[in-house]
Amino acid sequence: MSVTKPTDEDRSENLEPKPEAGVDGAGVDEVLASEATSTDDPSETNGSTKTVESKETHEPAERDKDEDEEIDNLLARGNPLNKKRGVITILAGGVPAFLLMAKNGQSGWAIPLGLVFILVCAFGILDLLGTFDDADDRVETSTTLNALLPSLGAVVALAVGFSAMLSLAQSMVIPPVGAILLVPASFLALVVSVFNFGKNLGPWRVDELGRERGIFQRHGFWVVAVGALLYMPALGLFSLWDPWETHYGEVAREILARDDWISLWWAQDGWFWSKPILNFWIQSLAMGSLGTHFQADQMLVAANGSFGAHPEWVVRTPNVLMTIGAMYLLYKGVAKVFGRRAGLCGAIVLATMPDWFFLAHQTMTDMPFVSAMTAAMGLLLYGLNTEEEATVRVYEVEAFGRKIRFSLFHLVFGAVLVSHGLQGR
Repeated sequence: MSVTKPTDEDRSENLEPKPEAGVDGAGVDEVLASEATSTDDPSETNGSTKTVESKETHEPAERDKDEDEEIDNLLARGNPLNKKRGVITILAGGVPAFLLMAKNGQSGWAIPLGLVFILVCAFGILDLLGTFDDADDRVETSTTLNALLPSLGAVVALAVGFSAMLSLAQSMVIPPVGAILLVPASFLALVVSVFNFGKNLGPWRVDELGRERGIFQRHGFWVVAVGALLYMPALGLFSLWDPWETHYGEVAREILARDDWISLWWAQDGWFWSKPILNFWIQSLAMGSLGTHFQADQMLVAANGSFGAHPEWVVRTPNVLMTIGAMYLLYKGVAKVFGRRAGLCGAIVLATMPDWFFLAHQTMTDMPFVSAMTAAMGLLLYGLNTEEEATVRVYEVEAFGRKIRFSLFHLVFGAVLVSHGLQGR
């Protein structure tokens, strides 16, 4: 292939300046005419400018609109409010609860009955917000109230039985040896009944792999059983010790004796504001519900009139229940990431740690704080390792001519509502 070299003439032609378009010859007149035409018609120029400006003005508005739509897509729209039905239910539970709170003095039946009214009121608030009316595509299982009544009745009966065992152990109707066996046994029977109820409702019908497993094949049950067998048998075998147990127990007793659930009082020093109130509330609720003699100099009076009662069974139980609950939720978080066997082993190690073990037996402010924080860590671990697209499972119950759809949200938010309602008592 040959390449032709440029000659001198070609180089000279390339070096000569070429006239620009519309400048040489007749093109000059055409350029001037076009410029005159463009300047003589300002409407076209202004119109194009306005069009550009309007586009620039509308762009931020459209951008803000798109951002608002993205925010709306992040937040799912709630269900319609059930105003009439919700308000009626709130009043049906709230008014009697308020009247009980306004009544002077303490009665053994007032706290359990008030709890029932507050549960009704909390249900009304959740119903008012439409939380029981989720869409059909979220329903995991469906059942009827009639099908749930046997297992629900068993839960209520065994909860009463467990409370009765604590009360009888406290008043020495049951001797200490019998209480050592009956209190943990009644609690584990209650746990089994709760599992059966959850299985009939739907949450525990299958495990996370979709397989049906009985309660004795569930690692979580053994976490609860280990906690119950470690902590419950010795609850009432020794009196309140550590100066803080007797101190905080006296403050809780004063709540009932003075009928004042807000302003804490310690007879030795007067007003007592130095500790969070949760520990004192749960002790007072237990003592007021289970028949503890909270009047001055009467706390150790047994059923036969002698000073041989053991209120330790009652005042220590709330802390033990919080401890076991924290162990279970931490197990759930660890099992979500590392497997059920690792979660079970971790829970057993935690349950037998010396400081954890001793705090679980003592009615002090430490365990209400530590157990709540431990439970939160377990839930955080569980939540961080759950798929972002996962939605809460809903379980449908047909009752009273309507379909009520429950989820874990109702258990958590309902507990928040109930705890706030109890603050008035």
